[in-house]
Amino acid sequence: MPRRVLHLWALALALGAHGPQQVRASEAERAFQCPPQSRGDDAMGVPLAGDAFLPVFATPAPETDEASTIKQAIIVVHGAAEVYFEDVVKAVQRQKENQSTVVIAIALPDKACSLKDWAPQRHSALNGGYRAPIWNISGDQWQFGGLSEHQPDHDGVSSFAALDSLLAWTQKEYPSLERLTVAGFSSGAALALRWAALSQEGTDGRTALRGLPLRIVVVSPPTLLYLSPERPAASCRGTGETGPEHLCSEFGTPSGELKGQAACGWEWDDYGLGLGGLQKAGGKTGSVRRVASDYLHEALDISDTEVAAVIRSRFETKDIRFLFGAKETEPCDRGSCPDSCAAMLEGSNRLQRGLNFMSHLKAVLPSYEPKCGIYQDATPFLSHNFTNWVLPLCEDPKAHEDDKHDSDANASKTNSEGPTSATDDKHGSDSAEDDKHDVAAEGLGIDKKFLDTPVFLLAADGKQLSDNFGKLEMHPNLEAWEKWLISEAGGGEVYLTSYRGEHLSNSAGDGEVPKESSWVGAETKWTLSEAGQGQVFITSEREMQLADDGGKVVIRRENGASAKWTIRACDESVQAAIEKATTRTTTSTASSTPTATATHTATHTSTHTSTHTSTHTSTHTSTHTS
Repeated sequence: MPRRVLHLWALALALGAHGPQQVRASEAERAFQCPPQSRGDDAMGVPLAGDAFLPVFATPAPETDEASTIKQAIIVVHGAAEVYFEDVVKAVQRQKENQSTVVIAIALPDKACSLKDWAPQRHSALNGGYRAPIWNISGDQWQFGGLSEHQPDHDGVSSFAALDSLLAWTQKEYPSLERLTVAGFSSGAALALRWAALSQEGTDGRTALRGLPLRIVVVSPPTLLYLSPERPAASCRGTGETGPEHLCSEFGTPSGELKGQAACGWEWDDYGLGLGGLQKAGGKTGSVRRVASDYLHEALDISDTEVAAVIRSRFETKDIRFLFGAKETEPCDRGSCPDSCAAMLEGSNRLQRGLNFMSHLKAVLPSYEPKCGIYQDATPFLSHNFTNWVLPLCEDPKAHEDDKHDSDANASKTNSEGPTSATDDKHGSDSAEDDKHDVAAEGLGIDKKFLDTPVFLLAADGKQLSDNFGKLEMHPNLEAWEKWLISEAGGGEVYLTSYRGEHLSNSAGDGEVPKESSWVGAETKWTLSEAGQGQVFITSEREMQLADDGGKVVIRRENGASAKWTIRACDESVQAAIEKATTRTTTSTASSTPTATATHTATHTSTHTSTHTSTHTSTHTSTHTS
């Protein structure tokens, strides 16, 4: 399978959160330093309209030799650019993708900064006197696409236009680029979501300049942009703590609630939180609403009556993914998110708002299936669900095996019946100690090394559980479609998540083929228990086991050989893993020499031609600005 396929993955769900102090739009979050505090060598400027430049951090730089090998760009949007730039760089290095990935972080200035001060080592490439835009008229101005302040050499730059310019610059400066990701967190997610809704970028999942795949990841935005005037019913906005399983099924126009509430008036759906006022020349000149309206209509020749329908139809074609923290439940009126009248109509806390928005998208876009992810890592860009959305889960297993064989050829002998290196010996041996550690995770039935990392689920015949774009089947390969993520679901249970970000569901009946689900809950929770010889049973809450019924994936009430699974890390020796699984069913004694009954093929025998996109939402609110 081509390596580029790995980058289409959408691994999504694992419960967790960050504390309220990490999601507030604090002064630290908006801190902008010129010159940069710690990443000066990575600072550079992107030309904007007039004599303006957008301050960014980027590694590797376009002029370096490494730039010629870049296949993917990850553009990070957040007020604290240096902090989150470093986080994503770490994530890329951890995934060993730094040779093929450029990380770029936008620095959004709230004070004067010249290119000479920002990047003195590079200012000759432009004009050292170039000035950066300043977005400091209001704290949330840039989050909604607003103009920067007027300066002598430019009249103000929309943050939407600045992001468009950055995408174009990235595609020109890195000619080998094959795909891009724009990822926003908190206030940066507020910008990313509204830009995604109004920009022509990302239509049909592609960039406007070169038609490259574009993914937009929205992580914990403060408020959401509703695509219709309806809002969650009062029953969906309760002030009590609501967890990741919160579901809203009732929406309506909140006119009755708003009577007499001067804070909302009748403007709950105005742009910022809704689509109101985006007709041509909508809003006062220079207002955020007017700037957003002009931005939208510059790219689209549509009538005022078509605005909402066109935005919704384009939204459906975009690869937008959302992510929240499970503990983002502090009430917004305590400062964790905006608590204006209009904002509170979206929900009373961040997590609740995000889940309500997921239900809103399903209601207003009947053919659209939003994907919702929940994370537990304190730093979202280092969470496994984020990195697995934008980076391969691991190297191609066979290529990894070959690399180890080459590097260890002079250091250890190769056993034709066993592993090819010391690393392989550790993971691939059939020793009792290995079996012991396979199922050693306290309360979960597996070794902790298999949690939150890509694994294969091998059946007794040596084939793996595979997600063929929504169709569960058994396959002899160990590649992208066969990789799964095991993450804790609480209470000793786990979620099993495919590369598409879908969770294995246990809702099928006895003897039926299981399906997958985008939602977390009882139907996507499983229990792993020891089955002997380093294998496990995968059991649903209804006490039925996942089984391989002669090559067909089913759920049924039995605990025989067909319901036993071997869990293997994706960087393990491919042949050793298959031999180990198949040997358990072909030999009657523990001392027998492993004999493979299934062989690895380098390419899939079936052809996968469709591309799955998943979407995860998260909610972090910023103040509504009209």
